[in-house]
Amino acid sequence: MNKAINLLSILVATSLLLIGCSKSDDSSSSSDEVSAASGSSAISLSSKVSVVEPKSTASTNAPAYRTANAIDTSEFAATAEYNTDDTSTFVYEESADPLSLVNEILCQIKQGRPDLMMNEGNYKAQIDGNKCGTMTGDSQSNAPSYDMWIINGSRTEGQPMEMKAWVPQTDGTIHANMKVYQPPSTDYPMGFFKMNFKKVGTDGTEGMKGYMNTSKTSGGNAIEFYNPNEFNGQSLVYSVRANMNTDGTGSGVTSGFTYDGTGMKSVSHKIAYNSDYFYKQKTLDGTESDAVCLDRNKYLTSAWRYGVYDSDGARVNVNSGFPITSTASDGTVYNGYIGYYGLWMPTAAGVSSGDTVKKMDFSNPDSEGTDYTVRTYGGKLLKYTKSTLTLDSIKGIPFTWWDQSTGTENRVYWNGTDLRVNGQRDSNWQWTDITDAKLDLTYAQAPYGFFFWSRALGGDGQIVLAYDSGFGQNPTYPTGTSSVIINTQSVVFPGDTVPTLACYQDCLNPSTIATGSAYSSPSIYLSDKWLGWDNSANGWAMGSGSHDNVSAPAPYTYTFTATTSGMVLQYGGTDVVLSSANSNLSWGARSGILFDNSTFDNDTSARQADFASLICSWDANKICPWQARGGLSTFYIWETGENDWQKLSLLESGGTPVKFDPPMLVKYTHPTTSTTSNSGKSYAGASFYLEYGGFGDLWGVPDYCVNTQTGARSDCAMDGSTRWVNEFVIAAGSAASNASNSSTEYVIKPLEIEQTMQAASSASACTDAGLSFGDLTLPDSSLWSEPGIGDKPTVTGPPSIVSGDKPGS
Repeated sequence: MNKAINLLSILVATSLLLIGCSKSDDSSSSSDEVSAASGSSAISLSSKVSVVEPKSTASTNAPAYRTANAIDTSEFAATAEYNTDDTSTFVYEESADPLSLVNEILCQIKQGRPDLMMNEGNYKAQIDGNKCGTMTGDSQSNAPSYDMWIINGSRTEGQPMEMKAWVPQTDGTIHANMKVYQPPSTDYPMGFFKMNFKKVGTDGTEGMKGYMNTSKTSGGNAIEFYNPNEFNGQSLVYSVRANMNTDGTGSGVTSGFTYDGTGMKSVSHKIAYNSDYFYKQKTLDGTESDAVCLDRNKYLTSAWRYGVYDSDGARVNVNSGFPITSTASDGTVYNGYIGYYGLWMPTAAGVSSGDTVKKMDFSNPDSEGTDYTVRTYGGKLLKYTKSTLTLDSIKGIPFTWWDQSTGTENRVYWNGTDLRVNGQRDSNWQWTDITDAKLDLTYAQAPYGFFFWSRALGGDGQIVLAYDSGFGQNPTYPTGTSSVIINTQSVVFPGDTVPTLACYQDCLNPSTIATGSAYSSPSIYLSDKWLGWDNSANGWAMGSGSHDNVSAPAPYTYTFTATTSGMVLQYGGTDVVLSSANSNLSWGARSGILFDNSTFDNDTSARQADFASLICSWDANKICPWQARGGLSTFYIWETGENDWQKLSLLESGGTPVKFDPPMLVKYTHPTTSTTSNSGKSYAGASFYLEYGGFGDLWGVPDYCVNTQTGARSDCAMDGSTRWVNEFVIAAGSAASNASNSSTEYVIKPLEIEQTMQAASSASACTDAGLSFGDLTLPDSSLWSEPGIGDKPTVTGPPSIVSGDKPGS
């Protein structure tokens, strides 16, 4: 879906708690009935828009979230960021999906920080859109996606706060004007504001026009939202009218669109609620479903954003990148970003390797910035570093494993006694729950070991299996003390030391990579150099047809020069780079394991240990290369392709490259006193290796799919009928540590908590409670007003705000 549809996803920032619904179904009245709050300072907004108020009492069916190894945060200064960073709670409800656009707008406005820039005139704010969408399950990513907004926040004594925003589009600009009269309060649960917006094309023609307003009703307060768009010639209108009464009851109507895997389909809801129940009826593509009754006191809890703080309560920062500018030949200045995930710059800037960009100087807005040269390479070399745990230490943590005997990917966990499998990918690559059963490992399933992937454990992993009955027989079943090897990933940068690299399997061939395939002939790989059974010779043989052995190993060898003039893998002096499109490799090319070829020199204790890990347990004269993953202390993988994420982009000055930090691994141990999770599993005492990409971004808590209508656990689907929820929430004040340096302690705090209501005990509970749908009508274009903010102003210098922070402050 393009940005024009997500208008609200490109507009603003803070989130409201839309608790709005009204006992009467009459039209709402003018905002002129509400006067502005006193004073001239910024008026705060709330944090999420939902159609009902979250519950402050514990759910009747969800687990309690106990603090893990609690840290005494009471000694933190009142001004410490741990104390000043707010935690917001909201209710997810499918019927409020059109309001997800509102939430993204408000979130992005908050990132723009008009509260910090009040009455300071027009300023630039670099907005990371990925921080304002709920990315869960398989979609989670820390990679930023930036837009450069122009914002103006102002207020005079006793008047509403006014926020103007000019939001870039590929074919124009969104103009938005928001006036805020009151902050969230008992009288105005969602605050009180009016916002109008429109799209202005590059040729000056006006397009989409919409609004988001709060208003007073005879029974309380209301919100109205109207956002028309077009997508591939199809007219799409997102609209909401929801009223909230002072007696705790409410009703509303919502309308929008959803993608069901085949196309965009219209979807609408009628809703009504009281303090105990939520009643809704859905219509999808013209077909009305049965009404559903949800219990407001029975809910699951998830947290999508966390802060990580040091022992003084200050935010822990990651050196992940910084903003840059590029000046085109016509004098146009483009704003971008360079960081661990590569270079982000508008396509129109035309920035390529060798071009000059400037790092913005936030301490001196009038400065042009510091010159750097862009270096972009045709691939990236990934280094994997080994750490070892035990199977009992990851009890309950789900991981994905490929069953070689059936060709399926499975969801597996250790329950303290057995490996259990309880999920499987379907033909659409979505998770399907299957009957929980013991996994009886056979040689056909795990011929060379048990290899898995888990975000909660930091990436690639392996359960070390023993083949006590001999190689080619079933492995001996693991126990709680069996070793679990985790290989964490980092990107090789100029200046890093890289040895000559050996390869045995999936060794990329530079002669065929441009036209070959990973799965058919001609192959992009050289012939395998690993042992397999040769029936004609009745013995073990290499893929190349000759035996390899301990005394004279002969792997393929590659070189990699880690300097700004190198950074490309070579075989026989030829670059191993996919430099043009290959229809067989839409996801690029990736090598097998590459490792230090000097291991075979065997002249240091470290090399001796690595070499010993490669020797076959069944024949001390032969090498088993598949043991490299998990056996070696470090190994490498090369990936190359046309996509930005398959390349290495960096800056250098005077030959010195700028190096950015990867996401930091944070070790968190779940309380042993916790009994069950949202799905009923036990994670008591389990240690999670979470990925921290910076403020708000902490990934790795397990999640699973629930039905959007009922909140019940469900197989994952692509048609919008399911969504992800967390297994548990890390409680505020929970202790954690740096995974690579356990003496460095942190404290975790959830920033955004979501409640997901569950089905009531019976479908009639809502009607028995007196709930019924009113006859509210959806808002239309008649309430729209001209934003009246004029053309986008010219603002020079660096952005004053970057992803919600004010650099240099």
